Amino acid sequence: MVQTVLQQDTAALIQRITALYEYFNKNQDQQTADRAKELALKLDRQEYSIAFCGHFSAGKSSMVNKIIGEDLLPSSPIPTSANLVKIKAGEDYAKVIFKEGIPRLYPAPYDYEKVKSYCKDGDQIHSIEISYSQTSLPENAIIMDTPGIDSTDDAHRIATESALHLADLVFYVMDYNHVQSELNFLFTKELAAAGKQVYLIINQIDKHRDEELSFAQFKQSVKDSFASWGVIPERIFYTSLKQETHKENEFDSLQKFISEKIANRKTLLPESVYHSLKKLTSDHAVFLEEKSWEEIEKNKNKLEQLSQSEREALPEKVAELENKLTNIRKSIEKAEIEFNKKVDDVLKNAYLMPFQTRDLAESYIESCQASFKVGLFFSRQKTEQERMNRLENFYRDFSEKVQSQLDWHLKELLVKELNQYDIHDSNILAKAQNHQVVFSKELLANTVKEGALLSGDYVLQYTNELAESVKKIAKNSLLEIKELLLQALALKSQKEENAIESEWKQVKQYEEAWQQLLLLKESLRTANEKMNDFLIGHFPHQLYEEASKQLIAGQQEEVEIITETNDFASVSNELGAKHEAVKESEEPEVQRVEEHTIDALVAKLSFTANAIQDVPGFKKMAAELMQKADRLKDKQFTVALFGAFSAGKSSFANALIGHKLLPVSPNPTTAAINKIMPVNEQNSHGTVLVKVKASQILFDDVNRSLKVFNLSAANFDDAISKIKKVMNELAEIDANEKTHLAFLNAFLKGFDSFRDVLGSTIKTDLEEFKSYVAVEEKSCFVEMIEVFYDCELTQKGITLVDTPGADSINARHTGVAFDYIKNSDAILFVTYYNHAFSKADREFLIQLGRVKDSFELDKMFFIVNAIDLANSEEEKEAVLEYVGEQLVQYGIRKPSIFGLSSLEALADKLENRQDVKSHIKRFEDSFYSFITSELMEISVTAAEMEWKRVLDQLRTFIKSSHENKELKVQKRAQLEKEQSSIIELIEKQDDAIFIQRLEQEAGELVFYIKQRVFLRFNDFVKEAFNPAALKDDGRNLKKALQNALEEFLQSFGFDFAQELRATTLRLESYIHKLCKQALEMLSLSTADINKELKFSPFEARTLEGMDFETAFANEDPMKFKKALVHFKNPKSFFEKNERKHLSDELEQIMGEPAEQYLQVHGKRLQEHYDGLFVQEYKYLLSIVIEQVNEYYDGLLAVLRDDFPIEKLEKTEKEIANFSGYKEL
Repeated sequence: MVQTVLQQDTAALIQRITALYEYFNKNQDQQTADRAKELALKLDRQEYSIAFCGHFSAGKSSMVNKIIGEDLLPSSPIPTSANLVKIKAGEDYAKVIFKEGIPRLYPAPYDYEKVKSYCKDGDQIHSIEISYSQTSLPENAIIMDTPGIDSTDDAHRIATESALHLADLVFYVMDYNHVQSELNFLFTKELAAAGKQVYLIINQIDKHRDEELSFAQFKQSVKDSFASWGVIPERIFYTSLKQETHKENEFDSLQKFISEKIANRKTLLPESVYHSLKKLTSDHAVFLEEKSWEEIEKNKNKLEQLSQSEREALPEKVAELENKLTNIRKSIEKAEIEFNKKVDDVLKNAYLMPFQTRDLAESYIESCQASFKVGLFFSRQKTEQERMNRLENFYRDFSEKVQSQLDWHLKELLVKELNQYDIHDSNILAKAQNHQVVFSKELLANTVKEGALLSGDYVLQYTNELAESVKKIAKNSLLEIKELLLQALALKSQKEENAIESEWKQVKQYEEAWQQLLLLKESLRTANEKMNDFLIGHFPHQLYEEASKQLIAGQQEEVEIITETNDFASVSNELGAKHEAVKESEEPEVQRVEEHTIDALVAKLSFTANAIQDVPGFKKMAAELMQKADRLKDKQFTVALFGAFSAGKSSFANALIGHKLLPVSPNPTTAAINKIMPVNEQNSHGTVLVKVKASQILFDDVNRSLKVFNLSAANFDDAISKIKKVMNELAEIDANEKTHLAFLNAFLKGFDSFRDVLGSTIKTDLEEFKSYVAVEEKSCFVEMIEVFYDCELTQKGITLVDTPGADSINARHTGVAFDYIKNSDAILFVTYYNHAFSKADREFLIQLGRVKDSFELDKMFFIVNAIDLANSEEEKEAVLEYVGEQLVQYGIRKPSIFGLSSLEALADKLENRQDVKSHIKRFEDSFYSFITSELMEISVTAAEMEWKRVLDQLRTFIKSSHENKELKVQKRAQLEKEQSSIIELIEKQDDAIFIQRLEQEAGELVFYIKQRVFLRFNDFVKEAFNPAALKDDGRNLKKALQNALEEFLQSFGFDFAQELRATTLRLESYIHKLCKQALEMLSLSTADINKELKFSPFEARTLEGMDFETAFANEDPMKFKKALVHFKNPKSFFEKNERKHLSDELEQIMGEPAEQYLQVHGKRLQEHYDGLFVQEYKYLLSIVIEQVNEYYDGLLAVLRDDFPIEKLEKTEKEIANFSGYKEL
């Protein structure tokens, strides 16, 4: 077909475009008509367009600048191009096309920097056109730079996708570390489906390290990854703009390739335009479907209960029901006719006058003759008697004949009729069963004609007349029963008629909907057929010759020509003010607690504890001092390392460790928790303990992934069978399915090796360790790995916990991550120099923002890795500022940010080089200062305060011991009374007021959760119901819509759970605060009794936390049916504000479930933390009572006459003058 197009001249192709343009306009599809016109103008002008699209910061703008030979576009590792930018050769000017209002044209000379600032404004500006005379581009060649397709702004994505119809050559650009992003696969798949040849550019290959992976292996992994998504690129270019001499750099080949394409554009252009035109016909088909959507959906909804075969049988079904109705309406009349006929048949067949009866009739007729006479004497009386006897005999015999020939047959007929019509009326049935033909003897007598002579003919005539008279009586006797029968039948028929009529109405509606649907489908089929005719040229071209000329003639575009340079300032002011700068963190001015100082303090504490342990009143204090000394001596720190896939967490950890310990790869690796731990007596350097997942945990993980495919397994063997089924049957899979399928595939490959060791710990070495981390069929079975490694980091008592990525698919990792946020001594979050924060990153950082103020110290450090990629100091500062602004947006106030290069840092340490490029020293100085100073200072201060309390109490005891004997006796009595009063005071303490305050605090915290989460409601809707997820590219849109709803509910519900988790930290902090306040109040109360009595500061214990299930996991899908109706098709959903209607509807629906969720878990929170506070309060009081008793017991002992006071004074002097400690 394409060859056919190529054989035609440009004019013929423009005529086809014109025919379609008019057809689009006729159907009121203005957007597609305008795009068709753009194609016609492009073809007429022979414009060849090359588009660069891909992730933001993949280097698209830098590459365009390099190709055109001028720094025209803004390029930075932070988002720059927010709208479409077109660059072409020609007279120098810049044109700014606004979303509203007429375009502005800036003739040369104009301010390049101001134009660059326009490129960043996606809110007001639709596109920028730059014409440049000094470029190497030939005339009529256009380069297009598009916004990043991973932008969260739908307008950016739509701008990119809508511009591609003008692109003749499309390059999809991605950076080296972002190749595995699902968005790459999805977008390139769509390009291929749109008829575009897919050319890939893997940029920034200077990041590649051969020691980690050979470049050949990397290239093969790229091909394999795209092939697994069904994308076979025409060609892949590997480039580096930073290292032009890189041996794998194909930038020169890329430039040559582009030049060849441009040189051959006259041949290539018609084919490209044809493909674009074909895509426009598909777009218009969607537009027509959209116009008919409501009617189609309305009719589809009416028919949704019917199968295809039932739908096709509807016309036949309607005819069948109409025929039944006609028959029912005629059934009464027909039944009466049939009944009469049957009666007549019975009467007709009734043989009432057999020869015996006729003989009796003849005998009776004879007795009625005038000449008939019996006997000689008294003959009259005898004659009359004989006549009566003959009549009686005749009547008796005839009645028997009537009964046998009529009564029985008519009864039988009536019963059969009732059964036939299924009539069970007892009244009618009784009448039928009791029916009898009644006639009198008089009928027989009266039927004899007066004067009739006895003859054979008359006897026959008489018997016939008599039989007919009785049959008439019989027929009349049935009239009442017949009427009742017909009435019952009419009632029954009416019910049946109503039922059939009701069914007919329903089926008729179905049939009308089916016919309407067929008409609509036929209309769309006809439209597609017509468009195809236009596309291949099957139409009279002469009809469009004049229209084609008018189309490409076009109209003069109205523009506002701007020559005043000061306009740039006014426009740039419209674009908004710049955010307050957030710069790289400076090294904090914190005085370090030196190691020798800590050693001296430990020595002093130990000496003091040993010195006082046998002194009355000091036993508990001595134990506490020794405990504090041990903690300081063996201080251990847990540092949690977080970051998304490809952020460089593992390489950063290696830089801290100073060795290539953790495997580094551009593919996702860290699925388990890796702990780098200090060595100990049991585990020497290089020991690795691999903790394999327990059977139930692994089984739950497998079932969680199977659930994505609507499957579940009963056991592992069943799971293996189901996984094989999924892999054999699944053809098209979405991004989420692919992630889970990768896990299931790894499980399938490795299960036999791990079946017998589930739940156990495997002891291994560093060499084998790497495979447990990086090989998926091993790592998916691993829960945690502990690596005992001797290095500068671990020598400081630090355990480094390398966590799963923030985007891990394992739901359990959310709870694990929160535990490390809560309990770790420091948190390190690593992001990559030119990577945007992903959704998973953002949600994790928002959680950090929620809990940051709950900690006594700011223990969070944010690392921007690969800072060596910066092209200048200004660019580096801009990136750090951007990251800082993002963190502030996520609620992390005053973030500590450090830019560094892990690779350079590791190289520096391995080669003993000075820190020139890596900048890791600034981070390490700040980090180790925090560990050894700020963290240690808390412990040091607490230990020093306890030591001072010991010394003060010693001096109090010594002072009291110097009283005279009489005063000692008085003081002993006073002290015993004081002790009793204070113990009584403590025991009377009531926790009610504190519990009330705690419950009020919990109530307020939970109350504001709903408001905070609902503030982000539209963002959750926007992310779940996005153009990439709901694209009309042949996928099942109903399923995609349902998936989007599930994604929304999961994200929205997860945020509620995260808020509650953060609330637990706030409440724990509040409990510690209440306990401190309670101790302060108690201290003031006891001071009224004894001012010398002092208590140890309250040391908070670790409280048992809570976890929360994600909200809305089991919501009824039916409640969202009304909301989802707002989605008709992707085009109208995103371009006609229908998503806003859906969002409003969902917001109303979610209000009540949100309240219920918070009510349930708010109660859980209150009960849990009320209980914890009661425990802590009792613990506090018990400690205070213990300290009171020890104090008074000691003091009373000192006041005894035999107490060796000289020894106590000596101990006090030794402790006070201990030389192993210098005060800070």
